[in-house]
Amino acid sequence: MLAVMPLFGSYIRDFTGILVLGAVGGVIFALLMDKGLSFPFKVYDNDKLTMINFGFLADVMVGGVAAVVVYALNPPGSQLTFVVIGIAAGIGGKAILTAFIRSRESEEEKQKKVLLAERYRAAVARHAGPVMSQGNMQLLNIELMEIDEQLLD
Repeated sequence: MLAVMPLFGSYIRDFTGILVLGAVGGVIFALLMDKGLSFPFKVYDNDKLTMINFGFLADVMVGGVAAVVVYALNPPGSQLTFVVIGIAAGIGGKAILTAFIRSRESEEEKQKKVLLAERYRAAVARHAGPVMSQGNMQLLNIELMEIDEQLLD
């Protein structure tokens, strides 16, 4: 197994550097999308709830986190690659984190579908025989309709 060494002497320095580069990428993203920097402001305020739009600071945070995720999953081999990955991950931070979260969700959905398919097979095996009676056919149809409802949810 290939051991990955930190580029700047320690992993703390690497993670700090990649976080800063991702934040710079987040600022670039905010400039590209908003045609400038929008500063934080209150969106909604009442007695119980205050909502704040974080403006470009949200893009800075997302860019930094996305760069750290990319670095952790695929550490670069050179300092130039390190800089490019940090800034590019910061610019595409929203897309990177959304794809990462969706891949986790799709694995859960896949497991759910596998379990439901196994329930289909078990239902058919329980109720189907060489000659299926009318009662068994009705029970099978009811159980399959319940499983269909779960698949559609």
